[in-house]
Amino acid sequence: MDYIKTKGLGKYYPSLGKLINSMGNIMYYEHGRLVENVRIADGADINVLNGYEDMKFDNMSGVVDVFRNLKGDPELIRQYMAPLFVAVKAREKIGQTGDTNLFDLFVINEHAVPTGNYNVSAKVQCPDGKIKEVYTGKVRVSGGDKFS
Repeated sequence: MDYIKTKGLGKYYPSLGKLINSMGNIMYYEHGRLVENVRIADGADINVLNGYEDMKFDNMSGVVDVFRNLKGDPELIRQYMAPLFVAVKAREKIGQTGDTNLFDLFVINEHAVPTGNYNVSAKVQCPDGKIKEVYTGKVRVSGGDKFS
C-alpha cells in the first residue's frame, strides 16, 4: 500500500485488490479479443483458455489465480463468448485528429438468428456527442458451425 500512496495512485487504486483486478481486467480483455479473432477467422476447431494458475507467483494466463479467485471482471471475456454479437475491427489502431479510419463489422452468430440476409446500420458517436450514421446496407449472416 505504501507504493500506491507514494506514487499518488490512491485515487485510482484505493486498495491493492483494485490494482490487481485492473491488471486482471487487461488480461481478460486481451483473452476476449483473442476469442473474438478465433471466431471471426473460422479456421480453428478449438481454442483453449487456461482456467487455473498452478504457481503462486506466475500470473500469465489463468482466468483464476492459485486460490481460485477471479483475476478481473468476467464480463470482459463473457461479451466475446456471447452467441450473437457484432465485432468491430478498426483497420488502423492509431491515427491523428481528422484522419479517416476504415473498420469492418463481423456478425458472430452461433444459432442465435437464422442464416439469411439482414439489414444493418452502423453509427458512431462523434467527439461533440452527435451520432452519425456511417453505413446502411444488407449483409448475409451465416451461423451454426460457421461463426462469422
